[in-house]
Amino acid sequence: MFAIFKKEMRAYFLSPTAYIVMAIFLFVSGWLFDARLNWYSMYAMRAMQQPGADMNLTEFITRPLFNNLCFLFLIVLPIVTMRTFAEEKRQGTLELLFTYPLTEWQMILGKFLGALTVPGIIMILTSSYFVLLHKLTSAGAAPGAASGVEWPTIITGYLGLLLMTAAFLSLGLWASSLTEHQVVAFIITFGTLLFLWIVSWGQQMIQGPAGEIFQSLSIQEHFDNFSKGVILTTDVLYYVCFTLFFLFLTSQNLEARKWRG
Repeated sequence: MFAIFKKEMRAYFLSPTAYIVMAIFLFVSGWLFDARLNWYSMYAMRAMQQPGADMNLTEFITRPLFNNLCFLFLIVLPIVTMRTFAEEKRQGTLELLFTYPLTEWQMILGKFLGALTVPGIIMILTSSYFVLLHKLTSAGAAPGAASGVEWPTIITGYLGLLLMTAAFLSLGLWASSLTEHQVVAFIITFGTLLFLWIVSWGQQMIQGPAGEIFQSLSIQEHFDNFSKGVILTTDVLYYVCFTLFFLFLTSQNLEARKWRG
């Protein structure tokens, strides 16, 4: 598994893929953070004239920023996973991997951990936003932010972001194991994730048990509690089961291909 992990690291960081993904992600997320901070400052200046106005940083900046990070991951992570198995199939090296003393799960987990490293680095770099926000509020540069930065909420948000990222990657690995075309793998991954992102909108149109089912399937709905600083067992189990389910489907695809070969 570690050998596969090192192979994936070389594939990501000896090519421009990881650098382009991280650069685009950090540019867009940084711009969104700056825009949100400017909007908050302008609103806070007006709110200072109204005694008792609530200018909680979690509601105005932290939660919206985490939601933005989630949506950006939905866009860029299919790029990270689309080559994992599709490229091996196209080059004919997947059959070679089958001849090595590796199980399907060792191969899958090695690629999964390799893919998880890229968003992991991104998350570490985006933590600088909250460090900057803490310094601004401590220095009084962000008026009205009496409550300051709530670090437990931020840590919980990153935990939810990590679980969501793992779910995204597991689905991407499964899609990549279905085809040898990277573009097809990207479309399958992005289309499925986008559907699971907006599926909760069906609750607004459909009432009763059907609407609750749509809400329970939504990736976004299960992340909402993490962004508030709340950890619920149901949300953790959703992401863990989601990840294990698609990793299992990936193992079944690889095993079927090995027997066909």
